[in-house]
Amino acid sequence: RRRVLELRAQGNKPDEVRTWQLTPGTRYRLGRAPDVDLAIPWDPRISRHHAEAWRHNGQLQVARHPESQQPIFYDGHMVERCTVGAQGRFVIGTT
Repeated sequence: RRRVLELRAQGNKPDEVRTWQLTPGTRYRLGRAPDVDLAIPWDPRISRHHAEAWRHNGQLQVARHPESQQPIFYDGHMVERCTVGAQGRFVIGTT
């Protein structure tokens, strides 16, 4: 049985929360733009098209979108891409 992989965005205010279940084989675009798959509209430090995320071998893969001027942080370091395991977290903007 496959485990559900969830991605949660949490801002500073109680209403700044989104949770998505990620389907294997699908690439998701994250950002502030209304045309992205996983929209995080409340954070001005997130690019309109900030990153892509997808499942691979049960883990979350995250890569910065080529047009984004904003970083991704993982394990306290600025990265272009990362692999996030169970209960792991990465940061884009202030979210």
